[in-house]
Amino acid sequence: MNFFLQGDHSNVHVGCSAGWRRLIQLIEKKPGARIVSTISECDYVIVNGEGTMHDRGHGSLSKLKTGYKARKKGKKAYLINSVWQNMNSCSSCGWGVEHEKYLKSFNKVCVRDIISFNEIKNIRPDTKIFTDLAYDLPVKLPVHRGNKKVYGDFFNKPDNMRNLFPKKEYTSFRITKFPTWETYLHALSEASLYVTGKHHEFIAACKLRIPFVAYRGNTDKVLGVINRAKANIPVAGTAAELQFNINNPPDIKEYNKLFNFLEKQKPVSYTHLRAHETREDRGC
Repeated sequence: MNFFLQGDHSNVHVGCSAGWRRLIQLIEKKPGARIVSTISECDYVIVNGEGTMHDRGHGSLSKLKTGYKARKKGKKAYLINSVWQNMNSCSSCGWGVEHEKYLKSFNKVCVRDIISFNEIKNIRPDTKIFTDLAYDLPVKLPVHRGNKKVYGDFFNKPDNMRNLFPKKEYTSFRITKFPTWETYLHALSEASLYVTGKHHEFIAACKLRIPFVAYRGNTDKVLGVINRAKANIPVAGTAAELQFNINNPPDIKEYNKLFNFLEKQKPVSYTHLRAHETREDRGC
């Protein structure tokens, strides 16, 4: 039983690495499963979409073509752990038609949030939603014991609103500066508030049950998870909104609603990645 994998973004930061590690774990749990280096060797192709499937970019098209090529060769193909936003075809310019064509070739499709699901369901109504793979990586969680206010990697870029965070009150806390997901979570456990513009920083805050204030970034990845939990937690789209949300945080019960929801979700398992589809197990 051979698997070809695409979408290893471990070099970006430890959140991406944690998701990839979890995917490898799921495959290695199955006796006889083997990861191979070419599509021609494999039985199944798994494409890790992560945050690349937005705005009909060429990177997203490359991943979708992998699934299409696999099906042409008689392989099974899954797109998992993906965002899907601003991807559907444009009626006026035609851009995105290939994206939709290749998406239809996958045997199974999984996205990470409800906003992505609401867009993709017109093409793939059988799509399923699962929380980001990094959330389900088994780790020994540290005790949340700190009282620091921290802001994430997004705000350390030039002109990205660093002036919103007084040095005496806030500490820069960059996910890109840690060697592993475990060391990152351990250090983050000392925070009482995380101001973030990255999806995996948000996932880490939820894993540790730390209140956060989020900035939108390039898609509604974070808001899509919050909306799925039906929690009343805003996501800022401007610096002014971010500052307002920092000064006017939601009730802690809204955070607990989100944290509890995620803890109760069924994680992706090997069963969801298997190729043997039955009437009871359609979709991922």
